[in-house]
Amino acid sequence: MKKVILALLAVTIFAANTKSAITIPEATMKASFGPNHTFMLKAHGSNPIFTRVGYTFRAETYGYLLSDKYYYNVPVYVDFDSNNKMYRLYSTNEGVSVQVTILTDPRKSSYVLPRT
Repeated sequence: MKKVILALLAVTIFAANTKSAITIPEATMKASFGPNHTFMLKAHGSNPIFTRVGYTFRAETYGYLLSDKYYYNVPVYVDFDSNNKMYRLYSTNEGVSVQVTILTDPRKSSYVLPRT
């Protein structure tokens, strides 16, 4: 049990320290992201990659699969969590979320590694 708790704590600390190297301008966030701009997530697998409004995101699931109940069978949206200073993929089912890293933006053609 101690190993499981330590592993979860390590993942939490790592996630809290991982910041996207790319940021989305506030005007773009208001116009194209947030709870008023839901979509159906089609990318499956661990750490799924998806694109919205020219930005490519990777859901940080650390090898786990996202739940159909919370991420695939209901609309989701991307928003910025100002408390933790990170972008997240939110489910419209019970408000659960997972961190996302922005890999590209409309001006870049290749992935950008996140800051650590």
